[in-house]
Amino acid sequence: MVIAGVGVGEVLLTRMGLLLLAIGAVLAGLRWLNAEMGGDDFRGSQ
Repeated sequence: MVIAGVGVGEVLLTRMGLLLLAIGAVLAGLRWLNAEMGGDDFRGSQ
């Protein structure tokens, strides 16, 4: 039972880690896209 519990915990941690990585990748992609499109947050009014 203990081993199964540890396995479940590892699966949950892995899923949470992958979810955080996915969210981070999406946010990074949106930031890059905004910069490429000439967003005010990065280049100001050039």
